[in-house]
Amino acid sequence: MGVRQSTPPTSPKNPTIHISPDHQKTPEKQPKNVEEPPSASKKATTSSSSHGFPKIPHDLGPGPIGLDDVGDLFMKEIEDHTEVIDQLGDELEERNEALKKEIEALRADRVIKDDQLNMLYTVIKHKLGFNVQVVFDEIEIQRVEARRVEREKRLAEEAA
Repeated sequence: MGVRQSTPPTSPKNPTIHISPDHQKTPEKQPKNVEEPPSASKKATTSSSSHGFPKIPHDLGPGPIGLDDVGDLFMKEIEDHTEVIDQLGDELEERNEALKKEIEALRADRVIKDDQLNMLYTVIKHKLGFNVQVVFDEIEIQRVEARRVEREKRLAEEAA
């Protein structure tokens, strides 16, 4: 028997997708140079000791905070916001009261002026013997007629 030689099957290729050889390689990652901010390098200065460990600065402040501290901070923040909201609420109430008083004064003034106007109409009707509304309507009709005549003149000039 002879040795049978097999060929590997051809890989399926999608004829619509063309992959250029440049995109098949993954780009090499270059290490990034990370610079510390100047404030960080001033705070924690490290110097080598005899064992190769850095010295720990003593001005780091309190250590990590616990859940109780977070709750206290959260409550303090809520209290601050509550105080601000209460102050704003008080200011709004004061402004609201001032506006209510101003509106009430304007309404009272309006009532007084309406009464004065009614008195004036009554005096004119009694002393002069005519109704103000009828005279006003006649004057308004004259104004409308004057505007109509003016508009007709303007249209006639534009047409000429």
